[in-house]
Parts: sequence; structure tokens; C-alpha cells
Amino acid sequence: AHYNEGVTLEALGREVEAKTKYAEAIRLDPSYALAHNALANALYRSRRLDEAIVEYRAALGSDGRLPLARCSLARALTEIHEPQQAAAEYRSAIAAAPDSIPCLINFSWLLGAHRDASIRRPAEAVQLAERAAALTVGRNCGRKGAGRHSHPDSRAATPAALRGPPAGDGNRPSFACRRSFAASRAARALQPGHVPETRS
Repeated sequence: AHYNEGVTLEALGREVEAKTKYAEAIRLDPSYALAHNALANALYRSRRLDEAIVEYRAALGSDGRLPLARCSLARALTEIHEPQQAAAEYRSAIAAAPDSIPCLINFSWLLGAHRDASIRRPAEAVQLAERAAALTVGRNCGRKGAGRHSHPDSRAATPAALRGPPAGDGNRPSFACRRSFAASRAARALQPGHVPETRS
């Protein structure tokens, strides 16, 4: 009940109250993976990254079958400058959910643009970004009016505890679509021998 109340409050924009409900759900059932994940997402949005990481790990400890939770954990680890740990989590997430567009895009950016040369793998970054782009083909890339809920990680099909940023606004190519192409271009630019594009 507390978890469902938290989901409702979050949908209404009452995130502080939602966090309280998620925390109460966890107090009553410390193994409640969805509640841990929902609280982690709320903490992440509040930029309380260390606390969010604790909750993501608790969610995965209770239920390892949450690839988007693992992807979100990796994103938070990247932001606290733990790229090696982040890369390991992205690989695990993609192994569990090979068609997860957010995981593919975020890992592509990490491998393609990280300032640490030991992390960068431009060729792999390109492959990941192009895979993400291919998954959007015929869904919502470049099609005005295409729905925001067109890919497998959409908000419509995903519980609040698992959601990431909205995919799009229904009138423009989705966030995931636009970023997948941008990630591909950025990663290609880092490859040895790359020749910058010219415009006539």
C-alpha cells in the first residue's frame, strides 16, 4: 500500500511525500526491490547520488532482474567518477536486457567520451550507439506525431519505480532517438583517422 501511494504521489509531483512512502514500504519489507528502486530514482533526481547508489544496490540485491535499475546505478556511478564500476554495471545490464535503449545510449557515451583514456573504447561506443539507433527505426525517429511510448523502455509500459526521463514529447524525435544518433557521431569522432564532416 505504501509503495502504491508513493507512486501516486510521485505522479502528482509530490516527490518528498513519495519518498516518505517508499521509505515506509522498505521499513515494513526490507526486501521490497521496487520500493528501493523508486526511492533510488527519487534520490537521484534530488542529486543525492551516494544515497541513490545504496538504494539501487539494495534493489538489485533483492531482485537482480531489474536491468534499468542496474543501468541507473551505472549512471550514478559515472556521475560520482567511478567509471570502471559503471562500465561493469552497464555490461551486466545490457547482458540482461540487450534491447534497453537507455542502457545502450548511456554506455555508448561513457565509452565514447569519457576523459579517462583507459575507459574509452570508441569502436565499441559506435556499435552500441548504432544498435540503439537501429532499435528506434520505424518507431519514433524523425516521425512527427510518433508516440513517446514507442520503445520497450517507455514510460507507458514501465512502472514508476523503473522510469527514466520521458522518451519524447510526441512532436519531435524522442530523447533516446536523438541521443543515440548524437552518441554515434561523438564516438566516431574519437576514432583514429576520423575525418570531420564538411558541409557544402
